Amino acid sequence: MFKSVRAASIFLLCFCLALMGCGGSTTTSSSNPTAPGNGNNPGGNGGTPPSNASETLYEAFRSLDNTSSGIRAFNIDLNNGTLSQLPGFPLSGPFEGLSAAPAGNLLFNFHGDNTSPATTAYQINPSSKALSQSSDNPGIGGFMVFHPNNKFVYVLDTFRNTLSGFAFDASGHLSPLAGSPYSTAGARLDTLDLSPNGRFLYVASNNQNSVVGYSVDPSSGALTVLPGMPMQVRTFTPCDCPRKDPAGIVLKFSADNQDLFIDDAGDGFLSSYSVNQSSGAITRVITVRDRQGTTNMVVTPNNKFLYDAGSGSAGGDIRGFVIGPGGALSPMASGFAVPLGPETFVITAILLDPSGRFLYQGNNSARLSGYVIDQNTGNLSPNGPIITDNIPISMVIVK
Repeated sequence: MFKSVRAASIFLLCFCLALMGCGGSTTTSSSNPTAPGNGNNPGGNGGTPPSNASETLYEAFRSLDNTSSGIRAFNIDLNNGTLSQLPGFPLSGPFEGLSAAPAGNLLFNFHGDNTSPATTAYQINPSSKALSQSSDNPGIGGFMVFHPNNKFVYVLDTFRNTLSGFAFDASGHLSPLAGSPYSTAGARLDTLDLSPNGRFLYVASNNQNSVVGYSVDPSSGALTVLPGMPMQVRTFTPCDCPRKDPAGIVLKFSADNQDLFIDDAGDGFLSSYSVNQSSGAITRVITVRDRQGTTNMVVTPNNKFLYDAGSGSAGGDIRGFVIGPGGALSPMASGFAVPLGPETFVITAILLDPSGRFLYQGNNSARLSGYVIDQNTGNLSPNGPIITDNIPISMVIVK
């Protein structure tokens, strides 16, 4: 029972955290060759990609009967976003929570349980995208966000309630930074995000309805708690009624570092906070209605669109918002359907490719699929086949 709960928590969180390592970013439905913004309509997806560009999606998965696990890699067609499995995959093993270094040369796999966590590093072959195990990091486990300098990584271990910083070498060996683990300011920490420029890191505390902000030393990587932390960002009170939907706090920085988006999954609200670029302090700009149960968010690199997904009542579709000047948020007219198999409690997670032209979702009803993002409206159009042969656990895209 415990392992099932833990697997679900990895599924809900590792997708959005892995985006920080998507080769420089923060980080299969019926064929639709004429969908707006695909390769037949380049005006909608930002034009034709460079001929030497490549992107690879790695997926950690469990078998449909839940008896085995492994990893496989897909080439992303940069004309239309469709996926094709690469030769040499899948590989078997305890692959659970994936993330990747910003340079795209290392993949990290967080696995184990709360008594014996470990993070194994793999070097990525730049041509074949094959994986070679290069470093074991026993005793280190949690959700990872990478500094854009490709030197530091921060790990949130929610079981031990520790926030730690590490330097990593070419093999993926992790060495603790000075002062790590860092103060939690008395809060129980649950989720985190790092600004794309690497200046500020924020973590959320679900049970205290608050966030804790840190400044990041650009030379040493050390974290320092910002003044006035923890900062309350909601007043959610759990009800006595039976409820399955997650009620946590989800964080995501804007692509231009100017805003921090905070989703209150308990009450069903999404807020935008401006980020003071000198002090790191946040100030609320606007709050709009969202749905309960959101567990992950992504923001496109052009800073025009925000998408979220979740579990339970939030697992059946992807919601979109248009980001306006000053962090303003406008909900899109309707959600975008997620393909579903037979599953009573759906868990859906999403991630973007580094160009922001394609969005991918994976859910626990054994459905992995992609969408083309219309660069003018933000609408999502399904593309490629729906992959249904395994249960996605975690995904990361490497450029």
